[in-house]
Amino acid sequence: MYKQNRSWMYDKDAVLYGMQSNFLEGVGEFIEFALEHPAYMSGDKIRCPCSKCKNLKFKDPHEVGYDLYAVGFVPNYYNWTSHGEPLDPSVIPQTVGSSRYVPPEMSAWGDRAEMRWDQQMVYDAYGVPSQFNPPQPPNDPPEASTSYQPDVDENPTFYQPYVDEGLAERFQDVLKAVDQPLYADCEGYSQLSAVTEFMNIKAEYSLPETCMNRVLQSVGGMLPRDHTL
Repeated sequence: MYKQNRSWMYDKDAVLYGMQSNFLEGVGEFIEFALEHPAYMSGDKIRCPCSKCKNLKFKDPHEVGYDLYAVGFVPNYYNWTSHGEPLDPSVIPQTVGSSRYVPPEMSAWGDRAEMRWDQQMVYDAYGVPSQFNPPQPPNDPPEASTSYQPDVDENPTFYQPYVDEGLAERFQDVLKAVDQPLYADCEGYSQLSAVTEFMNIKAEYSLPETCMNRVLQSVGGMLPRDHTL
């Protein structure tokens, strides 16, 4: 349903700087929708789902509009899960740089609606460590024939498990960072959410890496000794 109703998201051609009127109207509707879900915002900023930002950066709504007009949406983001829309299992979303669909029941933190934004970001970005990939059809299927009989497997396999060990290890490391407080008894930030906040500031103001490192060093000196920044 989402995919049918939102075909405008990828309906671009050479007229009007590559954008059709339904695309322009749709972007406005998208921004209005995002602003109606403050739990998915950072202050007055919303995640930018353009093909460059990929829902990784928070920006002013008008900046998000400019980005979408310039480079379009990240592929397959028909279901606006990073902006407050309930997850539709029939749609494979592309959120936070990933196209892997993660069923809510597979979350270590429970239902997606109960997750913090940083927990949602981890599952959107990494998916599940053990990914199950459905078998792909052959490139050249046999032509229809009355004499053709398909092979019958007495024990059919509906999917084949594939485990990327490197991805699984990185996923576990990030899980720890999400649940590890910035320092003992800190309730406002985890290690990951604190780092993400600084990275958003760095990107928003185009701060050089040397400047950001100096800021982090100074902030770390102000925090308790057991901080994880």
